[in-house]
Amino acid sequence: MRWPASDVVAFDCDSTLTTVEGIDELAANLDMAAEVAALTNAAMDGSIDLSDVYGARLQLLEPTLNDVRSVRDTYKRNAIPDARDVIAALHTHDVRTAVVSGGLYEPVLDFSTWLGIDPADVRAVNSNYNPLVGSWWANGGDERYLDYHSYLGYQEGPLTKTRGKGELVDELFDGTARRSTMIGDGVSDLEAADSVDLFVGYAGVVDRPAVTKAAPVVIRSRELAPLLALTLGPCLVGELTDHDELGQVASSCIDLVRSGALTFNDAELAQTFESATNHNWES
Repeated sequence: MRWPASDVVAFDCDSTLTTVEGIDELAANLDMAAEVAALTNAAMDGSIDLSDVYGARLQLLEPTLNDVRSVRDTYKRNAIPDARDVIAALHTHDVRTAVVSGGLYEPVLDFSTWLGIDPADVRAVNSNYNPLVGSWWANGGDERYLDYHSYLGYQEGPLTKTRGKGELVDELFDGTARRSTMIGDGVSDLEAADSVDLFVGYAGVVDRPAVTKAAPVVIRSRELAPLLALTLGPCLVGELTDHDELGQVASSCIDLVRSGALTFNDAELAQTFESATNHNWES
């Protein structure tokens, strides 16, 4: 039996492509970690709607544009080690990739493009800054003076509420996909499950029971490589093992799946996947 390959794959960013939550890192840099982390976890676990905490966190922090941009390097330093190779492997088979994140747009965009994702396929939350503070007249637009750009507010939309990601996924992939997949760790990601053919819970950084008990399938390794088996299918992953640059991530995928990195809550899906892997990974 051949497992159907995906045409498009949407990734969450924080705690999925990177091990950190951008807003928490921003808070740590501003010495407000404890206050913000509690709000973030409550929203990601589903006990509070994201819309109830999104503005509160940023209002508490009041970051400058430079503060926000500093998260770009934090994302990269804490990237899931095989994320770039997984995305490259998907592109090798013409799978379109996207990032749909409740994080702030500037660092999410920079990080996503660094991973190899088309900037046009990145969705995150825009925020506004006031450049007319401090000695603004002296900077002449010089990037070195971005510290003067103070926080004004964020642009409310689908990504600032728990049930909003599905709207963005529908918009991104409307009429272009025969089979779509989304992967993420939070309840806001799970809420997008109805907008894709397969939702994959990711517990490699944080295991959120509200997500891992409801997702049809869950990745329980820190590595993202098992996603290839679910998006390309075991047959194409087997073929990739001979690839000069991506053979290692393909082999890692096979090893991790065999060692139990995937757990299924959907019995029928599990049976179909097992049949496909037995047929293609017999040796």
